[in-house]
Amino acid sequence: MDPRFCVYIVESVQLVDIESDRLQCERLAEMLSLAGTPAGYAFAHSEADFYRCVSTGVLTYSAKMKLFPILHLTTHGNPSGIVLFDGTPVPWVRLRELLQPLFEATNGSAILCMSSCSGLNACGMTLAGARYHFIVGSREELGFSDSAVAFASFYHLLAKNLDLKAAVSGMNAACGQNTFEFTLGPDGGKRYLQLFLDRRSEQ
Repeated sequence: MDPRFCVYIVESVQLVDIESDRLQCERLAEMLSLAGTPAGYAFAHSEADFYRCVSTGVLTYSAKMKLFPILHLTTHGNPSGIVLFDGTPVPWVRLRELLQPLFEATNGSAILCMSSCSGLNACGMTLAGARYHFIVGSREELGFSDSAVAFASFYHLLAKNLDLKAAVSGMNAACGQNTFEFTLGPDGGKRYLQLFLDRRSEQ
């Protein structure tokens, strides 16, 4: 079966994570590729790096694969936002600004997966005018292994045509916790996304 989407992973964690061999991007990309879902990845050292990755990086990879992109962010986080490798805090309002090129390119259908503590709080971007399809993440603290296993399961189930609720339920079962949730965007761009997936199924 042809892939329905691609995943672009952007990681920006701390030096201690690198020294402890807790990088998620390459491992997750390998698992997805084995399951037949194309996955690219990049590491962002600064906000400038991060912006390039979440704007031109994800869109360039999507165009290359000719597939709709899911953007996967792996960072440290808190209820107010995320924190990058160099210690730069990125509040949710600022994250919305950095993701604006993706929101515009996907006409409100962007799919965002937050592998970070309190990542589901990214829905706070809605208050700043963000337009996205849905966000998957947790409002709680996350362990490295739980997050990696959960998201690998989520993408695998989504690729098998399970609906969003079932895929999120499956990722919770995979990590043995009930920590992951999803939230829909203000309009979701559902018709645009469905047309894209329908078009892929006809190829």
